[in-house]
Amino acid sequence: MKKKYSRNERENPSPRQSAPLTSSAQVIKMQGLIVFAVAFALYFNTIFNEYAVDDTIVITKNTLTTQGFKGIPQIMKTDAFYGFFGEGYKLVEGGRYRPLSIVTFAIEYEFFKLNPHISHFINILLFGLTCLLVFYVLMELLKPVVTHENYWNIPLIAALVFAAHPIHTEAVANIKGRDEVMGMLGALMTLWFAVRFVKTENIVMLGLALLSFVFALLSKENAITFLAVVPLTFYFFTNAKAKHYALSVLPLLVVAVAYVQIRQQVTDVKIGQSSPEILNNPFVYASAAERFATIAFTFWEYIRLLFIPHPLTHDYYFNQVPVIGWDNPKAILPLILNLAIIGYAVKGLFKKDVIAYGILYYFITLSIVSNILFTVGIAMNERFIYLSSFGFSLIAAVLLVKATNYFKKKSFTHEKILNPQLLRLTLIVLMVGYSAKTFTRNMDWKNDFTLFKKDAKNSPNSAKVHNALGGEYLTQSDKPGLDPQTKKQYIRESEKALTRALEIYPNYLNALLLMGNAKYKINDSLDEAKYYYLKTLQMKPGYFEGNFNLGCVLLEKNNAKESIPYFQAAIRSKPEKFEPYYNIAEAFFKSEQPDSAIEAFKRVISKTNDLKRQALSHYKIGLSYGKMKNDLDNAILHLNKAAELDPTNITYYEDLGVAYGF
Repeated sequence: MKKKYSRNERENPSPRQSAPLTSSAQVIKMQGLIVFAVAFALYFNTIFNEYAVDDTIVITKNTLTTQGFKGIPQIMKTDAFYGFFGEGYKLVEGGRYRPLSIVTFAIEYEFFKLNPHISHFINILLFGLTCLLVFYVLMELLKPVVTHENYWNIPLIAALVFAAHPIHTEAVANIKGRDEVMGMLGALMTLWFAVRFVKTENIVMLGLALLSFVFALLSKENAITFLAVVPLTFYFFTNAKAKHYALSVLPLLVVAVAYVQIRQQVTDVKIGQSSPEILNNPFVYASAAERFATIAFTFWEYIRLLFIPHPLTHDYYFNQVPVIGWDNPKAILPLILNLAIIGYAVKGLFKKDVIAYGILYYFITLSIVSNILFTVGIAMNERFIYLSSFGFSLIAAVLLVKATNYFKKKSFTHEKILNPQLLRLTLIVLMVGYSAKTFTRNMDWKNDFTLFKKDAKNSPNSAKVHNALGGEYLTQSDKPGLDPQTKKQYIRESEKALTRALEIYPNYLNALLLMGNAKYKINDSLDEAKYYYLKTLQMKPGYFEGNFNLGCVLLEKNNAKESIPYFQAAIRSKPEKFEPYYNIAEAFFKSEQPDSAIEAFKRVISKTNDLKRQALSHYKIGLSYGKMKNDLDNAILHLNKAAELDPTNITYYEDLGVAYGF
């Protein structure tokens, strides 16, 4: 009679099985190394990339990150975007409290300053560890028999699919995407330790699960969905009892509640609080029916991108994903498809079907960024399914095994691989396709200029990416050493991109501002620039950039007196900014208002530690006293001070000599 082994016997075999286990452990170790090596190799080319997109917000222009260690306490106490926007962070939909990734950037800055190559390298390591964890978590859940002869299994296939999938390029190739990578890493560690606790009842495992959950939540908010994933996993893959559910899930719930309370206090932005700006709230003008119809369409797009990841883009802002109604097949058909998938999962729930688990995991983790519960600021984004793609990778692996098995034995079983040759060939074809797309997409993330040029084509209806491209062309046109023809061409390309942005969104404030800059650069036309700047001020009278830029072009075109009110408005809107103080002082000086110029330059001196700027201000004060007020004593006093602060400037000595000559 054939002996029936209990689950515990299978998980804890007798000593007589120790030799095969040793062999099995060696194979598993080698499989893990392969998974890590594939992940590292596919993203190795990102090491040579620069900063791009939101790296500016969390790294290069973040006033907290660039303090190094000193900025860490404040990073832990503020919204993720506070270091860049200041109080303006509240304009960002929903707020962001994910300090751990920013803390890592601050640590990097302390040791390496601004070094994108180090940051990219760390992202690759973290992603490689995540892929490794995908493999080991699935090994723990599925417990496949592994030997040198039975090398291929679902955990290995799923981990390789996850490592190679091009949908992950935004999370890994963009340094800022580290919050996604760390969040998933922490979430999977939470799951692994929780499962180990159920199987061993070792309280240390529970403690490690809680610590991992804190790590995950402080990295990215969507890790909170593991409050549902953990018990779901217990149900499918363990013999967990009621006490295991209680001892595991209740402490995680306490941690989650504490996190939400801290997040609310730190961000001071309520979840569900909607922005009136369509670039931060794609549904601001949509009815409830239109909102959910559009969401249904995005659910289809996510599935399409998981199976066919092309084209890829970092930008799904207005109007790349247009608002649609239920009269549109693009809403109805995806709804039917997704309901059918969910129906299959519910049916498979009772059978503990692995595919059903993958589906439920996918929808649970996607729910928080789907716009169903609350608006997340954008219709969809590729990085939003980074965490969810674990479910897809598992499903893909099971389906590959089922399909290849069927060709061998006319059976859709997946418990054992029956057709390894066909499986390997199919997996190789899939991996080559995914890997090629991943490797080439990584190169698009080289820097802003490269990415915006590419994604303006991939997101032809996004106002934001065309605006970003227009701004980047202007930035490139200002680079020193550029030949005049190329400079002119860049400005023309900027006009073209900004025109497209304004076609999509005529009231795009930043696009109007940049168009004013472009018109002034290409045509040297005050009237054309003034037209666009005034349009921004009609929309937002206190707009700092509109007032400041208009003041600058007026001052440059010798309309100094006319520029003064705009600099005054700029100072009122952002008194912490330095440049308007200097420019208004120049405007007073050029419009021959000596008393106002003297006071304004004194204010400049008090606001800067730049010795050359202080020297220039003293020089202008001296000229105001000498040429406009005929006060030679004060003129000499300030000209002397200018020469002391900047002894290399011969002009100061020449005018000082003139003053003494009088």
